Amino acid sequence: MIIKRTRYDKRYYPKNKDTIKHFFWFNTFLEEDNKPAEAHFQLVDHLLSRHKYKVVMCHRGLGKSTKMIHLILEWLYLSKKPNFGEFDYILIIQDSVQMVASTFEQILFLIQDTDLSNFLDIEKSRLGDDPTIYIKHKETNKKMFLKGRGSGQSLRGTRIFGKRPNIVVLDDIENEKEHLTKDSRDKLKNWFYNVVIPSVNPNKYEFIFIGTPIHEDSLLMNLVGSKEWQTLVLPVAEDFPPEDWDKLVTSWKDRFTPKYVKSKFMMYRDAGKERSFYQEYMLEVTPKDDMLFDIKKINKYKLTEFGSNLSKLTYYISVDLAVSEREYADYTAIVVVGVDGSNNWFLVDGYYGRIKPDITIDKIFYYVSKWKPVEVVMEKVAFQLSMKTFIQNEMIKRGKFFNLKMVSRTKNKLAVFKSFQPIVELGRFWIPEDVIKRFTEELLHEMSLITNFRGVWSPRG
Repeated sequence: MIIKRTRYDKRYYPKNKDTIKHFFWFNTFLEEDNKPAEAHFQLVDHLLSRHKYKVVMCHRGLGKSTKMIHLILEWLYLSKKPNFGEFDYILIIQDSVQMVASTFEQILFLIQDTDLSNFLDIEKSRLGDDPTIYIKHKETNKKMFLKGRGSGQSLRGTRIFGKRPNIVVLDDIENEKEHLTKDSRDKLKNWFYNVVIPSVNPNKYEFIFIGTPIHEDSLLMNLVGSKEWQTLVLPVAEDFPPEDWDKLVTSWKDRFTPKYVKSKFMMYRDAGKERSFYQEYMLEVTPKDDMLFDIKKINKYKLTEFGSNLSKLTYYISVDLAVSEREYADYTAIVVVGVDGSNNWFLVDGYYGRIKPDITIDKIFYYVSKWKPVEVVMEKVAFQLSMKTFIQNEMIKRGKFFNLKMVSRTKNKLAVFKSFQPIVELGRFWIPEDVIKRFTEELLHEMSLITNFRGVWSPRG
């Protein structure tokens, strides 16, 4: 289940007092080139919560694995995990045992080359194919153990002095190469539920799963969709793509500047890998084989050169109203389409955003005046029905009348999308390449997220 997060351009107030303490502790013992961002406060706050099953779905480069190492070091220093209490044993699982060994090298280095060495004594350490660290706290005499395994490996032999793990950290355990097929994805899920979940101390345990999505049917995405796993989603930016790149709000302004994010996005787009950018940075993933719409079959034209052909089209306006203008509400969308005698559909105008109802009404009248549609179509649900009354009152006030059609949707939204699929498949859908560029970019992106199994899912709302 995805939990609500705070926008990056708003001050975040941690729920746990230990979150602030962590950053004071961090500044005392360790160093970082970049200042921590609001996203890091949310990340730490989530990992310090009392939930037994936690997920962090995070974009590349935010330093999630590094921050996890910092937290483990703090817990070793405290001889306990805040909101959990004392622990004996942390099991760390990553994509490969070699990656775990590298993580353990960092932990050993940070203990031995900082003031942490005054508090923590490394009694035993081993890397290779069985990464293990035995640690004794010099003041409390508390012994704590770290052990690592690679994704899919057997956990036999991971008990230490008869003890099972209290905390299991799964950090980027999935990779694209080994999860291309359904069989490989099912194999990982079976290992996770049959081997990893039962491995813990049943009287005191916690799971932390950290990753970036690689497939709609990945283990990570399955956990995100479950009720038991509390999930924090941290994309690289808010309101993407922006109207003004200079005002782009990012997850870590010191590292991911608007200029940097724009250059990355343009590079991916120019290489025809725009979907990869959205997957790695905006955490939106759609398997290519399951896409409902073949985006390559959507034609482009120049509206400014359409000339007299505009007068030959029959226009329709579709309005999809959001029930709120809050930051996590859906968008209000207004789409203007012109249809010719051969059933070609031309997108000619449109708008989307989170706006108040009175502004929505103004925009509807603006587009009606501009395009003179045959119909303005709205869905017949409670909120839209109330809007119908307001719009009809405005018709009288403004002396401008049009055909407002309320339609009942008897099918689910995916069925509605599928009814439009033949238009795209036959090459009869056209979008302008010279106007409303931000609108068309967002439309194409949303269409690329729709699969044969679901409608649009996006952590952005």
